[in-house]
Amino acid sequence: MPARRTTPDASDHDLLIRIDTRLEVLHASVRENNQATTARLDELNRGKASYGDLDVLRKTIEENHADHQETVEELRKSDREQQAQLDWARRMIWIAIGVSATLQVIVVPVIIGISLRALGH
Repeated sequence: MPARRTTPDASDHDLLIRIDTRLEVLHASVRENNQATTARLDELNRGKASYGDLDVLRKTIEENHADHQETVEELRKSDREQQAQLDWARRMIWIAIGVSATLQVIVVPVIIGISLRALGH
C-alpha cells in the first residue's frame, strides 16, 4: 500500500493539536506552580510576627533595659560610697600610724629619760 500523502491542511491540523496539547500541559504546570507558591506564602505569613507581637516584645525589652540601667546606677552609687568609706579608713590608719610614730619618737625617750633620772644614773 502506498503511503498516504498528507495534505498541507492535515499536517497543519496535527501541528495545532500538538501545540494545543503542549499548551494545556504548560497551563497545568503554571497552575500547579501558582498553587504551590500561594501555599508557601500562606505558610510564611502564618509564621511571621506581626507588628503587634513585636511591639509587646519591644516594650518588654525596653522595660528590662530600664530596670537594668537603674540597677547599674545603684551599683555604681554603692561602689562610690564604699570607695569613700575605704578612703576614710585609709586616712584614719595613716593618722594612727603617724600618732604612734610620734609617740614613739617623743614620749618613749622622755619616759626613758625620766626613768633613768629616777634611778639615779
